[in-house]
Amino acid sequence: MVHYLFNSIANAGVMVANNIDRDRSSVLFLDRDGIIIKDVGHISKKSDVELVPGIDQLLQRSRDAGMLTVVVTNQSSLARGIISLTEYIEITNHMIDLLGNSMLDMIIASFYHPAFSQSHCNSSWRKPGSGMFLYALGIFNLEVDKCMMIGDRSTDIIAAEGIGIKNNYLLNTSEYPNEINGVEITSRCHLSPARIVNSLDLVLFDHE
Repeated sequence: MVHYLFNSIANAGVMVANNIDRDRSSVLFLDRDGIIIKDVGHISKKSDVELVPGIDQLLQRSRDAGMLTVVVTNQSSLARGIISLTEYIEITNHMIDLLGNSMLDMIIASFYHPAFSQSHCNSSWRKPGSGMFLYALGIFNLEVDKCMMIGDRSTDIIAAEGIGIKNNYLLNTSEYPNEINGVEITSRCHLSPARIVNSLDLVLFDHE
């Protein structure tokens, strides 16, 4: 059974699985709300947690491709006072339970918000900053060459492109229909612009 260790960092939190396979040579980065669980705004209780269709199959395919799975999520609800740290951990643990065998290796959350946080420590972790990505790559001692990102906001793609990740996907959702325009604009200067998909099963891994 997988257990997770929670580490509290200034304006952030990191949950790490106890059985990470460090022989894996690349990372699949994922946003949380809209990619793993349905986006209901500032989620405040675990009963609101519902998996996005196809996420369990996607995580299994990523493991078949030899990738670590790392969640990078902005969660300013803590800075806003909507939820407590205890409630955040309860929501996260419930998400993990719903995923079952579809294991996540690391879950990184930025609690920072420029208008609500009492300090600016680790402010670069909040997307579109790339701090959460750099933290994970430093822990696993991996390069960005084979990494990829799946998000539903232009800030997800900007954060990934900011450290040189070229294999990026934007999931087109009804919650954020205008994000396509933002991603198309920000990706024009990149050799490998983000690919826009309407479902998670259209995300492709190298071996597929």
